[in-house]
Amino acid sequence: MVTVTADSGSILKPYILRATYQWCLDFGFSPCIQAIVCPATRVPRDYVESGMIILNISPIATHKLDLTNNDISFTGRFAGSAMEIWVPIKNVLAIFSKETGQGVTFENIPKSEKEIDQQSGILKNENTNGKDHLVMVEPSKESKKDLKKRKSPVGKRKNTTFLKRVK
Repeated sequence: MVTVTADSGSILKPYILRATYQWCLDFGFSPCIQAIVCPATRVPRDYVESGMIILNISPIATHKLDLTNNDISFTGRFAGSAMEIWVPIKNVLAIFSKETGQGVTFENIPKSEKEIDQQSGILKNENTNGKDHLVMVEPSKESKKDLKKRKSPVGKRKNTTFLKRVK
């Protein structure tokens, strides 16, 4: 997985999304996106976990897919019902192949905590009132050894970040 550092308004992000989408199609993979869900985002709320959703955006799973510089929109079927989906580009955290997990992640760098609160409605303050959130943890020796055994690009990184879901 390649990580791209870009602020939420980066002009490169939609182009990288479209290129990765096309790469998935060229190799017969199903492209998926992971996005932050905010009040303005139109997605099926039943599929939202920890303020995020993963959507299959392959041609088989969507109708009238439109990847613009500002948003991603399409019609998708969820539990047999058609639904109009709309996700702002700034909310997309990753695009990847469903089959291989390969793709691109985006490091969204918000200007402040207030901006996170206004844009996504996820981080309101440091006390999350018992809701799940992610914290950075130091990898164990076993985890580091396991990464080296896999011979993946992740294992070769000097600074690997691990996230842990906590309540």
